[in-house]
Amino acid sequence: MATEPGKTKIKLGRRVLESRLPAGKKRLPRVSKAYIPTDEGKNRLKDYALKPDHERGGHKANLFRERLGFEQDDWKNLHDQILRRLLECWVRRWYVRIVPEDNPTLRVGLAYEVYVPIDGHEGRRCWVLTAWRLDARMAPFLTTTRPKDPPD
Repeated sequence: MATEPGKTKIKLGRRVLESRLPAGKKRLPRVSKAYIPTDEGKNRLKDYALKPDHERGGHKANLFRERLGFEQDDWKNLHDQILRRLLECWVRRWYVRIVPEDNPTLRVGLAYEVYVPIDGHEGRRCWVLTAWRLDARMAPFLTTTRPKDPPD
């Protein structure tokens, strides 16, 4: 599958999705509408990324504790900083994401990665990788996050 420079082709079954990463810096689409799910039991920060005994997110909680001094109770601080600083940050990478749901159909959509600077306890500061998808209203929502330095 040959492509022009700057173009990406992704084969998905019989269909090929073709996209071009725009030149220059771009913000997350509809960034002012971005949100982080906080429903009880589905809070992406408190119940996943900052929960040390979560089977898939526990290692992220350890990174947040080591790099920023954040514990599970610091979820609101992290939540507010991500949403406030997201307005000033650029999309670092985007890609097509296929997510199997409970039903037999597959959802296909774009996912976006944005690095956000976060201030921790005792003057600590580090970059946090955030990943976003668009909901049915085209509002970005956080899917995952972890402390990680951006690639050069």
